[in-house]
Amino acid sequence: MPRIRHLLILSLLLAAGCESDPVTLQVGDTAFTESQLLGLSDARLEELTLIAALAESRVRGAESELAAPALERGLRASRIQSLREEVMLEAAGVTEEDLAARYAASPELELEVRHLVILSERWQPDAHRTAAESRARSALERVEAGEPFAEVAGEVSDEPGAERRGGLLEPGRAGTWVPEFWEAARALDEGEVSGIVETEFGFHVLKLESRTELPFSEGRPRVVRAMAAELGGIEGWERWRAEQVAGLTLDREAILGLSLPALPPDASVGVGADEASSPVVLAEWGEGSFTSADLVAALQGGRAAEWERLRGAEGDDRIELVREHAERHRLDAIARERGLEPREEARSRLEREWEQRIVSWTAFLDLPEGLVREEAAERALDGLRSNDQNARIARSELREWAPVLRAAHGISRPNDERP
Repeated sequence: MPRIRHLLILSLLLAAGCESDPVTLQVGDTAFTESQLLGLSDARLEELTLIAALAESRVRGAESELAAPALERGLRASRIQSLREEVMLEAAGVTEEDLAARYAASPELELEVRHLVILSERWQPDAHRTAAESRARSALERVEAGEPFAEVAGEVSDEPGAERRGGLLEPGRAGTWVPEFWEAARALDEGEVSGIVETEFGFHVLKLESRTELPFSEGRPRVVRAMAAELGGIEGWERWRAEQVAGLTLDREAILGLSLPALPPDASVGVGADEASSPVVLAEWGEGSFTSADLVAALQGGRAAEWERLRGAEGDDRIELVREHAERHRLDAIARERGLEPREEARSRLEREWEQRIVSWTAFLDLPEGLVREEAAERALDGLRSNDQNARIARSELREWAPVLRAAHGISRPNDERP
């Protein structure tokens, strides 16, 4: 009986301890207690929330999903650009035969490449860069001495999965890889090995496995882009665009009555504000519409300044901001109806940009690959406290991209009473 009584007392004490230090911020499954957040201003608490969103993605191994809203917004812009080019060529009287003849003179290539990479971003210290280049050169010497490229790549490359794939990449086209990598690969003959190739990621050695000419149907977007740039004809696009958005009507009362929260929404509430959760129609055309949910989703892919600007705008200023978003939404719908897809190079460029941002942020805030759940909260707090210049830069950039980061995970602040 005494032992049972002692255990009961201990459990009550532990429960009391938990109640006296409750969780007051939770980002995904990363939780912070009241004592950990003691003394933090609202601004610092928001910074911690953004760092925790990054840490949560690191723990889940889902860094590539973090930028989804920004990528979708960028891909929408790419579709609209493709639509613009198509319309410009139509206005200039360019035919499919013209496009096919142009393509036949310079067909697009698809390359199959093996590579090995020693990672060392350009912001790394000189000693790190020198050591990385030396490792890449040693690997190249082994290949030149006759060792199979796939075996050397599997042994020394820093790329995840290199050992399993022998350094073999998915087939690539112009724009798939960073320019230095593409140009080096394109210059090789089949079976040839490159010298050391430096990119923003580090030092590579490449081997070209195969080179294939793509059919016109796959290379057509590149020809359209090139011919549109040469012909110009922006006036034709502007006339066509004006015709398409002329029938767009805005609900002024709904737009001016739209109430956006102080902070961009998180994943736990979908697209966020009450108006977006139960969408309000802000603009209409024919059978289409642009709702508050569409607006918030677009804003989630942009910078914090855009969110704050719309939230603070009044009267005609707010009407015009919403009109711009509604018109882009309308043009994107037309592009989709035409079957226009984002350019592969646009997708690759956006993915690379965000990959580099995330690599920099996680390095500057000391959120290592393989971060475990038990360390996530403390690592995030350390990143908040750090006075290192790079950490300050990372925190500033996280604030800039707050809508994107907040959309990644559910965020709970039980004691937060802000609108």
